[in-house]
Amino acid sequence: MARLALAVCLLSISISALATNRTNAQSASLTATPAQTIILPMELVANQPATLAVLSSDGHVMAGVKLVLSSGQTVTTDESGRAHFLAPPETGVLYVRTLGSETRAVSDILATSMMNGESKISGPSLVALKTPFSIRGSGFYGDADHNSVEIVGQPAFVLAASPAELIVLAPPQVTPGIANLTVKSATADVPLRITLVDIASDAGELQVRPGKRIQLSLHVNGTSQAIDLRIQNLSPQIAQFKLKGNQILKTPGGANNSAKLEVKGLRAGQFSFRAELLLPPNAPNAVAARDFLEAAQKIAPADQKRPIADILKDLRPQATHIANARKKLEKLPIRSDSGDLSVLLEGARRALFGD
Repeated sequence: MARLALAVCLLSISISALATNRTNAQSASLTATPAQTIILPMELVANQPATLAVLSSDGHVMAGVKLVLSSGQTVTTDESGRAHFLAPPETGVLYVRTLGSETRAVSDILATSMMNGESKISGPSLVALKTPFSIRGSGFYGDADHNSVEIVGQPAFVLAASPAELIVLAPPQVTPGIANLTVKSATADVPLRITLVDIASDAGELQVRPGKRIQLSLHVNGTSQAIDLRIQNLSPQIAQFKLKGNQILKTPGGANNSAKLEVKGLRAGQFSFRAELLLPPNAPNAVAARDFLEAAQKIAPADQKRPIADILKDLRPQATHIANARKKLEKLPIRSDSGDLSVLLEGARRALFGD
């Protein structure tokens, strides 16, 4: 299952938990609430222009954010929430962080020679609405505004770009379902077919009271295929799920593509949970994963060097075993205080799962 934020659709719901002597209806809000994030192409091309973006905690682009690059550059996002920069001339890993915070991202820098040849553009088969997604290939412009991406004839917003990759946000007016996507690059116009998916909930019709058990319906719109949902309880002191911890639910597929979530109220207060669409993995990027892990191995503590080396064995060019590498990387813990190591391991996860 895909883990990285770029391929995960978030649905956050807040429900007022009612005391038993109150009769007014609860309030509910459905909003995308990803963490503040640097949107950076996974692949850059040495000495070529590129564009990054910064999203706020509520998913909006942020202007005026200063970022420091490990190449020595400092850039500031403009009114569109984006910043332009030049990739370093050497291959390797580029680190980016927001000035004054620990928000970080990494990119793999490709040699210019790797971009020669016929342009092949690919995108994910399933796209979560309101969530950025990646289009990989060649012949793109590093200046995001020079690229043209349309979904059902509507212009999509290109958040970040490099000659090897575009990170795109679907137009707000598109609806879930099968859609035509067109990429107009420097070398060709390429049509793709994608399926846009979203989560809806009946939370606005329910009341949560202390001691009362209720069932919420979570419906996946846009596809009839079975989908896994990961549900996180954001207010465990107010209400609890039937099972402890995060819940993994699976929709049955078909016309009524819904899953049931049982909630028990504990006390009065504001209860909220988050539902994530766990989309199938896209095509992996073994080259980027290997580069991120090699950089991680150099700075990892002793107890993590050997597990990382074991994963790298599965990513050798002459004998690549993506499934094995994914399983091993999933078991490798990420330490929240590990700085560059944490972002490198998360970058490797994104690369292996095609996020």
